[in-house]
Amino acid sequence: MTKRCSVCVSAHWATIDKRLVNGDRLRELESEYNLSRSALSRHRADHINVALIRTAPVEVIASNASLTDQLRDI
Repeated sequence: MTKRCSVCVSAHWATIDKRLVNGDRLRELESEYNLSRSALSRHRADHINVALIRTAPVEVIASNASLTDQLRDI
């Protein structure tokens, strides 16, 4: 059985996703949310589309909708 992503199961996953998309440093997220830098890196690589990170307008990311809905709309 595969291990679940510690970022995906975090109560703060939506905020973490937004911050990853906005380019926040892994080191900051690591200490703030008590997650390993490698888990954050894997989550960013495996669960967030890199093309969307580069092209998503800040206004879209900052809206109140969930990140999943925002990415689906884009």
